[in-house]
Amino acid sequence: MVNGWQRVWKSIFTPSNDYKGVFLHRMIWLGCISACIPVIIGGTIYYQTSMSQMYKQIRDESQVSLTLVNDRMERILERVEQESLNLSMEPIVTETFFAADVKKQYIYQKLILDSMLRKKNASEAVGEIILYNVGSELILSNEYGHISYQDYKFRSDLDAAVASARQSEWVILPESGKNGFVSFIRQLPIISLDKVKGAVIFQVKENELSSNLLDSISFIPGQGVIVLDTQNKIMLHSKKKELMGSKISNDQAVQSIFASGDKSGNFFSGNPAGEQTLYTFVKSSMGRTYISTVPKKEIDSRMSWVRWITVFTVLLLLAIGVLISYVNSRRVYNPIEHLIKHGKSLSRGRIASSDHNELNYIKECLNFLSKESEQLVGYLNSLEPGLRERFFQKLLDNEYRQLSTLNEDCHRFGIALTGSYIVIVADVEHYYRETRFMPEDKPIVSFAIANVMEELLNEYKSLNGYVVNFNQSRGIAILNDCSKMNYDQFVQETKQYAATVCEALQQYLKLKVSVGIGKVYSHAADIPVSYREALTALQYRMHRDTNPVLYIEELEVPRTKTAVYYPRAEEKAILASLSMGDFEEAQRALKNFADALSDSETYNFIYQAYHVLLSSIIESIEQRGVSILDILENNLFDQLKGRQTQLEMYDWFVDGCFPLYRRLIDQHPEDSAKMEISRVCLYIQDHIQTDISLTLCSELIGLSPSYVSRLFKKEMEMSFVEYVMICKMEEAKRLLLNTEKNVNDIALSIGYSERNLNRIFQRYLKQSPGQFRTNNR
Repeated sequence: MVNGWQRVWKSIFTPSNDYKGVFLHRMIWLGCISACIPVIIGGTIYYQTSMSQMYKQIRDESQVSLTLVNDRMERILERVEQESLNLSMEPIVTETFFAADVKKQYIYQKLILDSMLRKKNASEAVGEIILYNVGSELILSNEYGHISYQDYKFRSDLDAAVASARQSEWVILPESGKNGFVSFIRQLPIISLDKVKGAVIFQVKENELSSNLLDSISFIPGQGVIVLDTQNKIMLHSKKKELMGSKISNDQAVQSIFASGDKSGNFFSGNPAGEQTLYTFVKSSMGRTYISTVPKKEIDSRMSWVRWITVFTVLLLLAIGVLISYVNSRRVYNPIEHLIKHGKSLSRGRIASSDHNELNYIKECLNFLSKESEQLVGYLNSLEPGLRERFFQKLLDNEYRQLSTLNEDCHRFGIALTGSYIVIVADVEHYYRETRFMPEDKPIVSFAIANVMEELLNEYKSLNGYVVNFNQSRGIAILNDCSKMNYDQFVQETKQYAATVCEALQQYLKLKVSVGIGKVYSHAADIPVSYREALTALQYRMHRDTNPVLYIEELEVPRTKTAVYYPRAEEKAILASLSMGDFEEAQRALKNFADALSDSETYNFIYQAYHVLLSSIIESIEQRGVSILDILENNLFDQLKGRQTQLEMYDWFVDGCFPLYRRLIDQHPEDSAKMEISRVCLYIQDHIQTDISLTLCSELIGLSPSYVSRLFKKEMEMSFVEYVMICKMEEAKRLLLNTEKNVNDIALSIGYSERNLNRIFQRYLKQSPGQFRTNNR
């Protein structure tokens, strides 16, 4: 076994006995040096480039993630500050500092506590809200409710809030800071600060802020995040929570950030321990500063894999390069033998040499290859039309980024780079109405259109070009001038060819098509531009559907800018007609809607306006009690998206959307009626203090007053007027029992006169309002 491996080694690596092997060794050394030098240089450059890019990536990631932290934290902090201001500005809060004997006004205190509870529940980060009145020593708290100053165990927090030199600020209070709260204080009252009379304190959970702080950061081991307020005090610290509330005085880098006028940035600097650290900072619009610190040694340890991969890759490439150089040098040393062996391996017995002369054998191999190449050329010529079509598809999709590549392909397929080029696109109108074809038959339709266009193009001696099949029920022709016509003649000939295509497709295939024509360009590289212009010309069908041939230069006429408005009134008329089941009236309203859109002559506006109308119809169906899942399973937006002209969209609404509306509503009539009446009842209860009419409620749900009256009587078993009267009477009873208002004020607050209120009480309760208050208190 060992002797066998030795014979193989000698047959490959041992020089011929006829030579000393000096030239072979020189070839080997030259090959090794040629392989090693580029690998070493490339490895060095790669390492330096990789490290530079990694540093840049980490700096960019740190900057981006800190910006996200800034945005997220600022939303939380600003929400707390705004809620604090809203609470401070509420009249019931302001009155507590000017009213006498505030401690006994329990209703006011209850209202304030309710408002404080709503503010607290509005944000998960808020743990406690405290309102402190210095003069009355009144404390209102979410946790303790009403409590006196002497009974409150965190009095030092209140004293610190009142004694603060700033009207509002974020602070770490003595007692709440120990319990994990960061506090925002606002001294009261706001309108007069000659003397501080109290404060409102929002205590925010430090762990919630820290969680939001760390969730958005792209965390690296050893990384720290610091939030400084406008006074250079630490609001939050991800690593050293004991420093919260203190100033940073021993970190020169942080001091320079605080003094800098830049809003964001990053740099390397030494930290107080003398370690090189990446400082990244972002300053918010409220004056707070967010700082991220990452020790450089942590970054280097994170990128150590780059160093080892580079070393391993360089060593591997060196070993491969040396091995390949040695083997190739040894094999190339005898080229004649190598060529003969290779020729025999490729021919597989198909080449029989007439003698044993190696040179004659190589000659016969070359002759054989020549014959094979001729056959290959013939085969490629048969494939050329398909390859040319793929070339044009690639060109129309604007996939040629380099002009040199386009030049090569044009030369390969015999297409002139310069000349007069124009693109036309033939698109089928109302394809969805064609009962002869299924949606998946579009490639067949596209193939038929392309064949007709190509046959007609062959009949035009003044035009030359190529027809491309995109399998999208469209035909595309790239035309060029082969008779040296002037610009106007070339355009006119193209328009005539386009009109002939429309007539032929209508006559032979019974297909109505529109043809979009782009502008004329003098270079093949501009063919994609002309193609996009042809597609843009087809978009003008949205408001110009009379002429099947659309030339972009005739369509792009400068128009005076006029105000364009969405036809809201027509939309309301459509929805009202649909709600009442009058689909003929809905169709007329849709016609008015389409006419109003046509005046804009803007494709994007018309296209999107129909989608807005569809959204409103879907919302109307949902309001009638139909599940949104039942509505959306019909894939309405995709159906509308397939319509390209305003007539197609109009027909789709009439033939598809309106019948679907009726079918969905008919499937849920009872639920729809109950929901509409529930909306009316809820509106009456919420607006009981205003003048409520049947007409107003009918407009609210988009139904006629007479229909609402009948529906209300059926669902509630009482008339609309009786229900309103009962709701107003219940509100009057509540005010009589829970307030000190007199009967006249209560009557006015619910929209009645005192006489009418007395009459209603006598009718339903057999007693006057005054008697009701006396008997039930």
